Amino acid sequence: MHAGIGAMEAILLIAMMFGGGTALSPLGVPLPPDVGLQSTAPEDCLIYLSYAGQGNAEPGSKNQVEQLHAEPEIQAFIAEVDRLVQEGLKHIPADDEKERTLARALPVIVRTLLLRPHIHYVADVAVPPQQPSGHAGIVVNAGDKSKAFVAALEELESLYLAEVPANQAVERSEVAGVTIRRLPTPPQVPPVAWGVKGDYVFLALGEGEAARIVQSLADQKGPPKWLAELEKELEIARPGALAYLNTAAVIKTAEPLFPLIGADAPPPLRDIGKLLDATGLRHLRHVAFSSGLGEEAAVTKVSIGHDGKAEGLLALAGGKPLTTDDFVKVPATAEFAGVGRFDPQRAYEVAMSVVERIDPDARVAAEKQLGEAQDQLGFSVEEELLAGLGDTWSIYNNCEEGGLLFTGLCLTVSVRDRPKLEKVIDQVLRLAEKESRGNRDEKMFAVRKTPAGERTIQYLQIAGPSPVAPAWCLDGDSLVIALSPQMVRAHLTRSADQKTLASLPLIQARLASGDVTSLTYQNTQLGLQAIYSYAQFLVTAGAGMMEKETGIQADLAKFPSLGSISRHMRPSVHVTRNTKTGILMETYATGPSLDVLSAPMIGMFFGTVAPAVAQARFAAQEAVAMNNMRQISLALLSYEAEHGRFPKNIVDADGNAILSWRVAILPYLDQAALYEEFHRDEPWNSAHNAKLLARMPPSFQHPSEKLEAGKTLYQLPTGAGTLFDAREVRLADLQNAGVRTTQAAMVLESSVADAVAWTKPSDVKLDLQSFVDKLFRDRQGFTSIARADGSVQRQSLADRKELEDVLFPR
Repeated sequence: MHAGIGAMEAILLIAMMFGGGTALSPLGVPLPPDVGLQSTAPEDCLIYLSYAGQGNAEPGSKNQVEQLHAEPEIQAFIAEVDRLVQEGLKHIPADDEKERTLARALPVIVRTLLLRPHIHYVADVAVPPQQPSGHAGIVVNAGDKSKAFVAALEELESLYLAEVPANQAVERSEVAGVTIRRLPTPPQVPPVAWGVKGDYVFLALGEGEAARIVQSLADQKGPPKWLAELEKELEIARPGALAYLNTAAVIKTAEPLFPLIGADAPPPLRDIGKLLDATGLRHLRHVAFSSGLGEEAAVTKVSIGHDGKAEGLLALAGGKPLTTDDFVKVPATAEFAGVGRFDPQRAYEVAMSVVERIDPDARVAAEKQLGEAQDQLGFSVEEELLAGLGDTWSIYNNCEEGGLLFTGLCLTVSVRDRPKLEKVIDQVLRLAEKESRGNRDEKMFAVRKTPAGERTIQYLQIAGPSPVAPAWCLDGDSLVIALSPQMVRAHLTRSADQKTLASLPLIQARLASGDVTSLTYQNTQLGLQAIYSYAQFLVTAGAGMMEKETGIQADLAKFPSLGSISRHMRPSVHVTRNTKTGILMETYATGPSLDVLSAPMIGMFFGTVAPAVAQARFAAQEAVAMNNMRQISLALLSYEAEHGRFPKNIVDADGNAILSWRVAILPYLDQAALYEEFHRDEPWNSAHNAKLLARMPPSFQHPSEKLEAGKTLYQLPTGAGTLFDAREVRLADLQNAGVRTTQAAMVLESSVADAVAWTKPSDVKLDLQSFVDKLFRDRQGFTSIARADGSVQRQSLADRKELEDVLFPR
């Protein structure tokens, strides 16, 4: 009965992305602004959302997004998605009249909201100690879908009325010739009413709100002042959607609730008012978002408005505007690039100021900890590292110079004080080299140098297989960092006459305003080509899954060709501007058309690829864990061969365990020098030994991401019937007692909940049921066990009989 729901969820997600098939995606082709809807917006507002609806795409449009959606292949694909949605709706279970009603009504409502213009708003809210109340509304221009939309709402109304007491009924009233239907609600709930005026359908919350909407539709006065100003600030040629949060009003509304926060809340939250003052967030006026179509691309704008006082965290958005000179080392052929202003020294000062205003003692503690760290580092973070770095940063990837995807990334940062930065770099290298060598015979990496004209490139030659060799060079007033010396060399030796990113008309147009403080650029063609083949695979796999679950057959030939998409792709640009009263972020891209790929990818990803990726990741962790256990097993067997018994926890003169057996086998794990550093007559957590906790050897480092630093899962099985049941363990005794070493568990993976500090003399005391229950949550039904013969095997946690024989061999 319910087998098709998983596939239906995927289909409905596709429908949401595409807008239902007969029209386009929300970032496709917006309908013209609706003055009637704008007129119903309240004079003051906390939250406002508007959606322009969807129109038909015109092939002759200059806008590449509209051209894409007008492509015959895209239209055919959308129609196929629409057919799949209609087929899928038939698989929604409808065991009673209520479910059948919902199955009829909800698709109509969803489709209307996807295709037709509508607004949602919250005008005001009253919070305790006042009686909870408020005013809010939804207004839809249902157009030619009005009749079906209203019928669907009436069906939902009938379901609601069937749940209320029989003596309660809908109250009808009339305003300006419009019938308003007020629904029965509990006394503590504000009035809820709905009605229809022409093509407009409205749902209102709050006393008198329905009447206000009706009058506004009759008057058609246009948008209130705040909305007109916002639309001007976020102006887009063909607006598609707008979202607005009046942060100043929200804070003012919520202030009566601040004293209700308990004393057990985290310190910064105990005084919300103080937190808002310290961070500068009290100066926020609004956060708003707008999207739609520009002349050639899709446009998205985000506004973070304040009252002109950019204090606290808002002060970090400052900085000089970018100029073409800031792009001089970013090639025009870059597939990805970002250039921006960020002053780390200023950021440190602002962060410390915010912390001090919230809690002066917290700043003192932070500076004390930083001072202790600086004593170890040998340089001042604030006065040397941060003071040495400038405020202009850039990053790019250029395949033409040999970088493949992320391996071609090159980062540059301006240098404010070169001598200070040189001192920091030299000190970091000395510390890194010292840590790398440690007590090992071989270094983990070596610092190499290579000339590049009059400059010197330094890079890390990492021991063992590594896909990168991090490199850097101080080049005049900038620091250049890349993942290989070749990419640094390409950056340094690029000819002066080679075109830069700033030479592109698209970039010049964005910089022309003179107030841009950050800019990112992406050539979407490369990304499209990279994912297209994967999209085909996912759509094919998803169609097979859907047909197996529901019997619905998808026409895979309707998936659009790469050419039908790629010819409309243009580079995307994102900029951030600083104004006197806020921050404005703008994106210009044909990227939203990638919904054609992302919709089926999202819908099918979790059903096909995500489990495979998760399984591959788990398998990789298992391989590391099993290799660690082999090394530990060999160390235990080597110890037994030399001492005639397996190791036990190290004890003091009174026989009390003070250090783990894991410390005892360090010499057999090539960690003899670390073994000698332990005070073996002191407990594991003594002042001296506690410092060595952070030096856990790789063999004890389990790959689980949930582990705390210094803890391990590798433990010996203890308790009655186990190999280590308080007796000294010798291989010869085991064999004489008939214990099969090929079966007996010698080293286990514990659950994360039972992880222990690796130097602590503690091991898991086995209880089969508890052991299995905990591991089932961590290890996906399997665990690795090292046997007494040195072999390591994966063991199913479901086979209790075999597991019991392995864990309790005596």
